[in-house]
Amino acid sequence: MRQVAVGLVVLAALAGGGIVVMSAAQDVGEPEMAFELDWATFLGGESRDRLREVIVHPDGSIVVGGPFKSPGMPVSEGAVQREYAGDDPALGHGGIYGGDAYLAHVSADGTEIIAATYFGGSRQERGVYGMLLDSGGNVVIGGATRSPDLPTTEGSYRPAYGGGKADMYAAKLSPDLCELLWCTYVGTPQEEWPRGGIAPDGDDNVLIVGGTDSP
Repeated sequence: MRQVAVGLVVLAALAGGGIVVMSAAQDVGEPEMAFELDWATFLGGESRDRLREVIVHPDGSIVVGGPFKSPGMPVSEGAVQREYAGDDPALGHGGIYGGDAYLAHVSADGTEIIAATYFGGSRQERGVYGMLLDSGGNVVIGGATRSPDLPTTEGSYRPAYGGGKADMYAAKLSPDLCELLWCTYVGTPQEEWPRGGIAPDGDDNVLIVGGTDSP
């Protein structure tokens, strides 16, 4: 029976900071697909680390992102943020304390981290709740933050923290994760939270979806 390749299935483990990559193929005329493990790896440190988002490059490499509480993760030379900056991980639950966003570009065979960076302020970034590549290969992320000191950029939509328990944020980083192209809060004096991720339009503008307690 002839098989046709369907593509890659990439899973980012929410609880354990792991990556699983499988190839999918399907027998012609058959409804079931067959899966074969290509590679799998852990990605994390000594504390609570999770992955929420994954993007596959055309060359088969992947970019993953999520909330990390571990210091000392591998980062690129010249990365946007080389060190963990969030709350003390010992304070408690990751949903309340701690956690910077962490982004990593992993090679197609899973053997190398091509680029990596932390991203966040002095309190907590609740993960990466949306991630995309724009037409230039830049990495755009969105999420929630309780940090009043994110590195927002000049002329951004909302350069200052809005207040409340949390704001949403969005940021664009260069493909090598070494340059912050722009960063903005998206919030009010009430609480905002991301839901539904982010998406580009035809001009690389970013649509971010979430909720707000603001009337």
